[in-house]
Amino acid sequence: MDTVPYSGPKTKIDRNTWDSLQEKCSDFETNINIPANLGSGSIKQIRLKSGLHVHIHDYMVFQPMIMQNDDISPTFGFRFCISDHTKLDLECLKESLMIRTGESGAFYFPNMKNCIENRPGIHIHKIFIRVEPSFFLSAMEEDMDTIPFDLKAMINADKDVYEPYHTTDLITPSMRIIVEQIFRCPYEGITRRIFIEGKAMELIACKLDQIKSAGQASRNNLSLCISDIERIHFAEELLTSNLSSPPNTIELSKAIGVSRTKLYRGFNQLYGVSPMEYLRLKRIEKAREMVKDKDLNMTQIAYVLGYSSSSHFAKTFRDFFGMSPSHYRQNGHA
Repeated sequence: MDTVPYSGPKTKIDRNTWDSLQEKCSDFETNINIPANLGSGSIKQIRLKSGLHVHIHDYMVFQPMIMQNDDISPTFGFRFCISDHTKLDLECLKESLMIRTGESGAFYFPNMKNCIENRPGIHIHKIFIRVEPSFFLSAMEEDMDTIPFDLKAMINADKDVYEPYHTTDLITPSMRIIVEQIFRCPYEGITRRIFIEGKAMELIACKLDQIKSAGQASRNNLSLCISDIERIHFAEELLTSNLSSPPNTIELSKAIGVSRTKLYRGFNQLYGVSPMEYLRLKRIEKAREMVKDKDLNMTQIAYVLGYSSSSHFAKTFRDFFGMSPSHYRQNGHA
């Protein structure tokens, strides 16, 4: 966790103002449009009968904006960030929490009184799923021993006593595709609710599987010493500093002075994926940012990022985001 300093004026929006911006779209969905003088886009809030509350964030602010929330109730949920750079100050946390592009997370906060600070010029493109603990407990009752955090303790503990929990990993390709499907939901009414509920459950399943796999890997692998961690971080810098012509795993392991086995193990422990999968995620995320630049054609982007051809780039982009880069640009994401 760290913080990013902001300069210049900051606009504060308290809970009452925030509530006044809400517009009811249906019996289960509300929409908050960001005021035109502050930014563009919206936050949709969808309440589902299963006990899930899905928040769809798709907006940008023109200047630093602080959203204040006085809710002191406990919150359990999951987040999936395609694009984000948000500073979260929670009353129950000693330090600020930074939410960044390409992250997925699971969390439990016994007190949700907070200030959320958005950085200007960053497209916030993420899904936040709040889960009623009783629903989750009922759904997972037979498999609670497979979950690496004790939800029963979260439910039963006093909200002012129980420690907050949060874990952060990279968002996986499967998660990205599901998130984009939610953003591009073509349905309305009850069909929309059923579709989003199903996709939200898919996202939760993906996240729980990722947490479970990471926990199993940490039990199976030896812990990294401090010098090994520093070497793996250096490997990450080498791998991503030149996306058009990155080193292969043999070159990378030699450059940092570790075996390929330790390189793979270290990347999986620190980043949750192999070195090449990490490179693939960073490359496609950079591609998404470059596609927004209408002055660049797809062949240029493919070349700069080291794809073998524009068709290979287009296929990879479609696999991650559920649409071609040209369609992504045309749909107003640029």
